[in-house]
Amino acid sequence: MQGDYCNVPISSCNCNSPCNAGQACHMIGGYPECYCADSCHIGPDCGTRKNTCECNNPCGLGQTCVEVNGAPTCSCTDSCKTGPTCSDTIQTCACVGSSLCNSAQTCYDGPSGPYCECTDRCHYGSDCGSTYQICDCITCGRGASCSTDNQGVSACRCDDSCMTGENCDIRINTCECNNPCHPEQECFMDEYYTPQCRCADSCHYGERCDQVYNTCECAPCGSAETCITDSSGYKSHCVCTDSCNTGPNCQYRIQSCECANPCNAGETCSSDGRGQLTCGCADHCKHGVGCTQTLDTCECNNPCNAGQKCGTDDHHNLYCYCENSCMTGPNCNQPVQSCECNNPCHPNEVCTNTHVHSGDHHDHNDDHYDHYQPTCSCADSCQHGPGCSLRYQTCECTSCLQGESCSMVSGYPVCSCTDHCYTGRGCTQRVDSCECQPCSSGEACTMNQGIKQCYCADSCYTGVGCSQKINSCACNNPCNPGQECYLDIYNQPACRCADSCKTGSSCTDTVNSCECSNPCVGRGTCVNTATGPMCESCLDTCMTGSYCLDRVQTCACNLNFCADYQVCIDSSFGPYCACPDCYDGE
Repeated sequence: MQGDYCNVPISSCNCNSPCNAGQACHMIGGYPECYCADSCHIGPDCGTRKNTCECNNPCGLGQTCVEVNGAPTCSCTDSCKTGPTCSDTIQTCACVGSSLCNSAQTCYDGPSGPYCECTDRCHYGSDCGSTYQICDCITCGRGASCSTDNQGVSACRCDDSCMTGENCDIRINTCECNNPCHPEQECFMDEYYTPQCRCADSCHYGERCDQVYNTCECAPCGSAETCITDSSGYKSHCVCTDSCNTGPNCQYRIQSCECANPCNAGETCSSDGRGQLTCGCADHCKHGVGCTQTLDTCECNNPCNAGQKCGTDDHHNLYCYCENSCMTGPNCNQPVQSCECNNPCHPNEVCTNTHVHSGDHHDHNDDHYDHYQPTCSCADSCQHGPGCSLRYQTCECTSCLQGESCSMVSGYPVCSCTDHCYTGRGCTQRVDSCECQPCSSGEACTMNQGIKQCYCADSCYTGVGCSQKINSCACNNPCNPGQECYLDIYNQPACRCADSCKTGSSCTDTVNSCECSNPCVGRGTCVNTATGPMCESCLDTCMTGSYCLDRVQTCACNLNFCADYQVCIDSSFGPYCACPDCYDGE
């Protein structure tokens, strides 16, 4: 207690602690404050434990704790491990590829797990030692390109069809490929199959066929034309018999004032140079047939006083007006009282000509009978005040951007998007949500942490609208039982036997090769031939035949062929037995 009479309680942690059981107290700014001593506990009595990785870690060895949606969750520290205790290895190229494939192969992740393909798409086989005979894998020499014929055979062919030879450096001697002629000549093959030149037109001759025989037969004229040969006697040409005609066969009439004058007496004919003829009057104040009428224009018939200007209205009638629009009167010498001529208004104001009536209505000689007086007002009804400098705070006077609508909030106009699927200034940004921007037809939509994601519900489809079926072994397996599916060098599903020694559509036939069916085991070396495996280099030199099963017919390889008292002799027909010298009989 404190105070003059010790009747005022002291506010401190020791004397008057406000804290509940389980809480700790400390002084801040001279006042006691309560807190949980253990940072992993919260609540009025610090009885609730926080559900975080720091305070409630459920993870074991090899796992990492992360908080997801406010709760601790365990994941494997090693990205290649999986399973409840992170002891299982994930079957992907990144995790097991180095031990699965050899140096000439590349590992790919497939639906059934990782698999190996030859890195060079032009090679195949278990060791990538075989080469495909296709254009993509064939290298041609200079001037040649690879192509595949109708029988499916790929080979190098010359790019220029006029070249031949192994290196495409020999030109074929034909008119099409080796034309020696000038453009005016034609090429033909003589009896020795050599290109020769001649004039295609029988009316021309000379090395370049540029000389014409001096006959009108070589340049025939039409029925309305005349053939003329010039003074040299070597050139002829056609001219129209009637000089007012022109064109092929002189069938067109020249459109000129001399040859086709369409004008009346008193009129003047003129041509625009393109065959268009027109008739007009020499005196520009005259018009009509024969130019006998005078034009009613300001230039030809001006009715105005001095000081006035002459004009023509929409009905072609003449009228008089003052050139200076701020002057009026019979001689344009009286000032006009109007906004246009005497504007008294502020720049933000609009001037209006107001009609003022004065004088006797029947006295038309009174100069003050009718006149206009300029008056000022705000052009914008939303403006007011001196010089129209103030604006009314209403929706009617607020200009929202396109796509926005105005509403009054706390007495002030506020612009917001009319369509809730749009946002941003001018409502130009579309809200990216499943409701506002649905996915393409055939796709499913989900929101992930506020971000829209489109996906195909069927994992075997992809593309816009999930309309493209994935061409993979898992989604499009073409194989028979006994075969395995794999993706070829063109990333297309293909079939092969899992056992390299099997073949056939169902992998039930055994490959006839030394590797799969060796008939020479223990007898010799096996080699593959066109007819199947055979033995060569028999281990026993006394054995021979395709499979080292036939004995060589020699005395050395048939020791017991003769009796002990006989002599064995080799011949072209094989060994035979004979008696030693000085002996005969059996």
